Amino acid sequence: MFDEVTKEIKAQLYERARSPLFGGFVIAWAMWNFPSIVALFSSMDFDKKVEFWREFYSGRWEAVFKLVIYPVLSAAVFILVYPFPARWTYHYWHWQHTKLKAIQQRIEDETPMTQAEAKELRRVSVDVQAKMHEQLRASAGTNQEFANMREALLEKLSSAQQEVVQSKKYSAEVEESLRASQREVEQLRSALKEAGKVAVLSGKEVEGLEDTNGNTNEAVGNRMSRVVSVLKSKHGLDEIQIAVLVALARIGGVPTESSRLYALVKRNPIEVDVGVNGLAKKQLATKSPTGHVWLTEDGKEVVLRSGLLEVLEALGK
Repeated sequence: MFDEVTKEIKAQLYERARSPLFGGFVIAWAMWNFPSIVALFSSMDFDKKVEFWREFYSGRWEAVFKLVIYPVLSAAVFILVYPFPARWTYHYWHWQHTKLKAIQQRIEDETPMTQAEAKELRRVSVDVQAKMHEQLRASAGTNQEFANMREALLEKLSSAQQEVVQSKKYSAEVEESLRASQREVEQLRSALKEAGKVAVLSGKEVEGLEDTNGNTNEAVGNRMSRVVSVLKSKHGLDEIQIAVLVALARIGGVPTESSRLYALVKRNPIEVDVGVNGLAKKQLATKSPTGHVWLTEDGKEVVLRSGLLEVLEALGK
């Protein structure tokens, strides 16, 4: 706190000292009262100093004039009058300085160059030319590097274009595969209708297949019901997970896109993703960052051991 107050006082005193009025007043006061200042710092006795000050400031008004009025008037005259001669002096000095510069330049122009100066000028010129040639060579190398970079970028662009074309071809193949899978799903539905069995994989339960056309259809329906029961009880799968497992088994468990899987399961994509995540947690299926889903070795073993593969082959006949 004390340091802050000290700094503030110093700042105020410095600001006052920089003021033209204050500085002019101090100088004028010192000039009008110079004998008093000399007496103050002299080696005289204090009584003699007091006697001198009484003689110097003999009257009250004389003291007021010397201590206040004369210094104030002198400071005012200094502030108001001094700028005019100072401005004229500054202007005259610069005018004369400009004339001296002109005379100096004229003398230098009329003075012939010596042989040593000519040699130095030629040496500097040669050095400048050499530096310029070096810069040109460096620029040529830089231009070549830019050209090589341009060729490399063009090659990358060409490769990218080829990849785009291949991606379009792959997309076309995937779409064709998706349409083929949809046709397979329609054939599976037709086979189920002909067999008279209904296996509904809904959010509630998986219903058993009902017999309407004979012993063979009844056998397939019973096998499907047993498969669903095994998947639920032994492996802990729910309806959505069983539906995803059946769809992946239909396409052989190979990697397939999520969009194709949505079309095969015929369920809401969110439900299908939940089923895929459930199978992945049980390590029966895998989903890559690109969105492809396929059966793991454990998933294929479950499809084989549960009898689901035999049922799907029977339904496909």
